[in-house]
Amino acid sequence: MKLSQLARAVGFAAACAGLASASTANASSVVLTFDSAPLGNFTSLTLGDYRLDYIGYGDLPAIQNVGGSSRLIDSNNGNVYGAGVTLSRIDGGAFSVSGYDAGSIGTFPSSAYYMDVGGIDYRKTAFAPQTRSDLENITALSISLVSRGNNYAVDNIVVSSSANNVPEPASLALLSLGLLGLGLGRRRKS
Repeated sequence: MKLSQLARAVGFAAACAGLASASTANASSVVLTFDSAPLGNFTSLTLGDYRLDYIGYGDLPAIQNVGGSSRLIDSNNGNVYGAGVTLSRIDGGAFSVSGYDAGSIGTFPSSAYYMDVGGIDYRKTAFAPQTRSDLENITALSISLVSRGNNYAVDNIVVSSSANNVPEPASLALLSLGLLGLGLGRRRKS
């Protein structure tokens, strides 16, 4: 085997290895907490790179101090209209939700009231951390709070952005060396 053939073979192998290992580094998770948000009703609320928007039915959602922590709740504690919001990235990009604190913060209300986060009903669930593995690469998360007496709350939403994935530096270096080897092998052949 000639030197130029060996250089091409090594370069091709390194380039293939670089492509095969070109995984992405996941963006770190961020916990969206309502502790720094202003207390009271809102129609839109910005939390870092994320935004909660009022869906437009029933009561306005609210941030209230419950048990020493600010939490998202249904603002009207005297009717059954409820509050609905969507969580999305400000830039419209995809994100994932791996968990949140959700559930009843008081006595369990009648079955006419409910709390739904991303399609899961927490009607008879005590306020506690919830883990999700099905909310990946979404562009919006729907949260509905239909209660009487501010019985349901959401807090500490764990999100990670899908838009921030970047190739690992070692993979790029391996791919670059492989392509350089291929180029040198081709140049020597000419």
